[in-house]
Amino acid sequence: MATGIAVRFECTCSRLRRFQPFPMAGATIIGGHVRLTMAGSIAQCHHERYDGSGYPNGLSGAQIPIEARILNLADQYDALCNSRCYKPAFDHETSFHIISEGDGRTVPQHFAPRFFKPFGTWRGNLPRSTRLADCVRMFFE
Repeated sequence: MATGIAVRFECTCSRLRRFQPFPMAGATIIGGHVRLTMAGSIAQCHHERYDGSGYPNGLSGAQIPIEARILNLADQYDALCNSRCYKPAFDHETSFHIISEGDGRTVPQHFAPRFFKPFGTWRGNLPRSTRLADCVRMFFE
């Protein structure tokens, strides 16, 4: 921020509508090359929610590609564990609680139910610097 003053971002409907096209723009930028198919899928669908409340297409459940469902959880976890201009970084326990129990903005229904079992078993077991990479890797084991 230019002034250095942390300002809480109020997400109004008009602001949200301005941000919703960015996943489609990302997919367009990545393009249609066969080697970039998964990257395009992730870019386009990583803000879809398992319960259908996401964007840009309102996909739900198995309609959302598995790679986008994984990144959705990893991205949310990463956002919670790192500071933003409007919030401090949360520890693993707090981040896990927000994802698994909800906090008013994030609810468990946003994520694929089968992801909670392995995610919950990692409580405090991952080194801070590798959590995101380990989180994604463990979904494929």
